[in-house]
Amino acid sequence: MALLADALVAQSGIESVQPTGVARALAELGEAERALDWLETAVQERDPQMPYAASAVWPEEVQTHPRFRALRRQMGFPERR
Repeated sequence: MALLADALVAQSGIESVQPTGVARALAELGEAERALDWLETAVQERDPQMPYAASAVWPEEVQTHPRFRALRRQMGFPERR
């Protein structure tokens, strides 16, 4: 999985890669900060998968992170309980 994430990150400079896909791969590898960077990119680039990503279940370290909560609020999603 690490090789997949690295390949997606490398490819992102060359071709169109959905930032949410890179974020998911990084999150599953336990790289929460890098995953959040890519989720922020997804919002900025208006990745069409971002509404699904914002409502999906993510690893705990991403889902409970203040940056993730801020992204959800920015997109108009309610706070999770």
